[in-house]
Amino acid sequence: MSIVRRSGRRAGGGCPKVAFSYTYLHIFLADTGEQVLVDVEDKTNKEIMEHVKKILGKSKETLEKEEKERKKLSHPATFGPKKYHLRECMCEIEGQVPCPAFVPLPKEMRGKYKATMKNEASA
Repeated sequence: MSIVRRSGRRAGGGCPKVAFSYTYLHIFLADTGEQVLVDVEDKTNKEIMEHVKKILGKSKETLEKEEKERKKLSHPATFGPKKYHLRECMCEIEGQVPCPAFVPLPKEMRGKYKATMKNEASA
């Protein structure tokens, strides 16, 4: 989106009493190719920004919903694909057992070892 501010004063027919002025924003929307003209005569910059947000922006409900989803997905307790979460695996959290895909688990933590020890103790 590009914004061009234009203002000027034209006299019609050479008669100074028929003079008029115009002030507007000419907004080009690059993704859709649309052009929007916004009249900004006698408006403050805050009024102009609010008007442009109202016309072209998202509603407050949509913004709040997106923010809530963003906070929910970026919560440090969740993990999954990097596209949606901060961590892919529980082992990335400091103080957790390292991932068995990279570092072998101690024998005492493996089910196969526990079963073997249980069988040896009962035999």
